[in-house]
Amino acid sequence: MYNNIIGVKYESVKNLDIKEIAKLIRKDLKQFKDCNFKVNIQRFANGQSLWVKIIKCNLDKILDDRINPIFEKQIKGVINQYNFDKSHPMSDYWHVNFYSHITLNI
Repeated sequence: MYNNIIGVKYESVKNLDIKEIAKLIRKDLKQFKDCNFKVNIQRFANGQSLWVKIIKCNLDKILDDRINPIFEKQIKGVINQYNFDKSHPMSDYWHVNFYSHITLNI
């Protein structure tokens, strides 16, 4: 079975470069006023990645040097609004607008 996930903002950004999408995600992440993020992009053969690094945040969002799962889900929700996923992991077929990663750099 294939994934068929399309973010609510994907249609408005589907023709934008990943650099422009990163700017929009940076803007959306400002809703978390008690945290600072760094958003980077990476381009590679046949793909691109978006990295969200948490560089400063309240302690309630960090648990023993890892991200609180509820907070991580909120960040993924912001990122996935701009993405789509039509992958089929069982057959090793990957088709996304970009891969996303969230790291903790405190």
